Amino acid sequence: METVLVIDGPEHEPNYILLKDQLENRAHIVYKSDIDSGEKEFSGDMRTGIVVVGACIGSVVPNTQDLVKRIKERPRVKIIAISANKDFREEMICAGCTDACERMELAQVLSKIIEELDKRI
Repeated sequence: METVLVIDGPEHEPNYILLKDQLENRAHIVYKSDIDSGEKEFSGDMRTGIVVVGACIGSVVPNTQDLVKRIKERPRVKIIAISANKDFREEMICAGCTDACERMELAQVLSKIIEELDKRI
């Protein structure tokens, strides 16, 4: 089962409770509501293969690009940026995210990535 670390603002936590249900037994979802706790969780868990990062955490402009660059230092980690703003998603891709989508598309994007990773095993 793939471990998915979600780092996004606390106002979005209900979305990730629903995401757990949508992905059923295909992924273990770990949710962190701020940049520091998300980075600490990532650093302490070498099993994490997918990281979902909100573009703007506690901010109205993207502020997680440096976090993405630090996560990207670990090889083979998929990083998905989430934002309703297309320009913010593009900015996060430039920072090193492998994918980007709106929150309402996240379950579909994760399912596709998990399926691709399962084929490699």
